[in-house]
Amino acid sequence: MTQTEIRNALAVFLFKGDDVFKSVAALSGGERARVLLLRLMLSRDNFLLLDEPTNHLDIDSCEALEAALQGYEGTLLIVSHDRYLMNKVADRIYCLDQNGAQEYIGNYDDYIEKSHNEAIEISESTPVKPNEYKLQKERDAAARKEKSELKRCEAQIDETETEISELQDALLNPEVSSDYEAAMEITQKIETLKLKNDELFQRWSTLAQKIEE
Repeated sequence: MTQTEIRNALAVFLFKGDDVFKSVAALSGGERARVLLLRLMLSRDNFLLLDEPTNHLDIDSCEALEAALQGYEGTLLIVSHDRYLMNKVADRIYCLDQNGAQEYIGNYDDYIEKSHNEAIEISESTPVKPNEYKLQKERDAAARKEKSELKRCEAQIDETETEISELQDALLNPEVSSDYEAAMEITQKIETLKLKNDELFQRWSTLAQKIEE
């Protein structure tokens, strides 16, 4: 590949400017995941098996991955709890349950609709147990709690991403970049915030999956 081709490929996965010269050892967990995914996309294989590819990626990185996978011309088999990714790239869903693998044509929303309709058909033919009302109330309360936590996670993700952006802008200030200690302190803060953001996004992904279920 030419330097231009390499830089263009890196840019798809959000590595731009001086970021392309970073040592892999200096990258965060999410950034390393992006590098591995980029190498995989450049392998020119016609079949990719991906296990939870959006784990440890922030929202921008997930969007970059979605765009890359949408442009991939081979076959993808993806194991994921990320409903947004499934809606963007999947044209069929295989759901594993006690009956084995059930195939649903379409994306994740199509799967939810069809499985919901199937559940309604089953429930209409099954007598309601006496304690079902109490169990449903408990499930509803748990769901409300999870939705509240999901919103808090989203707000915290936005806050940390804004803070990271502000700190990265501060590093561009000549007065800061020329001060080694100040630059190192800001860099460490950025890395800490990125780790926090990875944890928040992982929790957000888990909650989003539970709410969908």
